[in-house]
Formats: sequence, structure tokens, C-alpha cells
Amino acid sequence: MSNAIKIAFYLRSATENSADLQKQQKTLENSLQRFGFSKSDVSHYIDSQQSGMKYGPELLRLQHDVINGKINFVFVSRMNRISRSSKGLSNFFK
Repeated sequence: MSNAIKIAFYLRSATENSADLQKQQKTLENSLQRFGFSKSDVSHYIDSQQSGMKYGPELLRLQHDVINGKINFVFVSRMNRISRSSKGLSNFFK
């Protein structure tokens, strides 16, 4: 496996609101630039039409990739993109 830094962008929208997903993408790209990372290091995980009440398939795939060392950093525009509850966030990080 390469020593290159791998970054994940996780985007979620409860609807098919492409404007919301684009806004999240722009926020993450700005953060990426501030931290000095390259867009070529980014993988995208997008759950569209996914409620914050349960984990979507892309979030589960992201979690699997982090555990397996494929992703070093996860960028989200807001923590509630992962879960709307502190218990859900805690479970994700476990």
C-alpha cells in the first residue's frame, strides 16, 4: 500500500437536493485547500436520499475503508452529516 495520504469527503442529503450536496462539496474543497491537500487525494462517499437517523450504505463503506487503512482523513461539512445524535456519532467513531 502506498504511503500517500488518502482523504474522504462524506456528503449526505435526505433529499435529492443537488444544491445542498454542491454546497457541502464546496465547503469541503475550501477546507482541503486550507490544509494544503490535493484534490487528487480525495475519494467521495455520497449518500443521497439518506436520512440522518440511520447509517447509509456509503457511510458504512467509508467506515470499512477507514478501518482497513484506505482512508487517513474524513472531511464532512457538518458533524450532523454523519449522525444527528451524539450517540450515533459515538457509535460511528467506535
